[in-house]
Amino acid sequence: MFYLLFEIWFWIIAAFVLGVFLGWLCWGRHGLTSEDRIEYRVMKSRENSKRLLQGKYRITPLDEDHQHQKKMKKERDGPVRARHL
Repeated sequence: MFYLLFEIWFWIIAAFVLGVFLGWLCWGRHGLTSEDRIEYRVMKSRENSKRLLQGKYRITPLDEDHQHQKKMKKERDGPVRARHL
């Protein structure tokens, strides 16, 4: 009886160890470390800032006179929206 219990637990532990090892081989080794993720984010931020500095995304100023006229006429800017959001 003791032999059978020992044998079952041995195979359960062996299957667990083998599963963890194979999982690490397939998915764990190629994951990015935290330093790699930070470097990637810094690289993407630098690329975005270069694009912004080149002027591809310019912010156009609002036409203040038109905004003032809208307020005076109390026109809505489309469907009713929740104003508290």
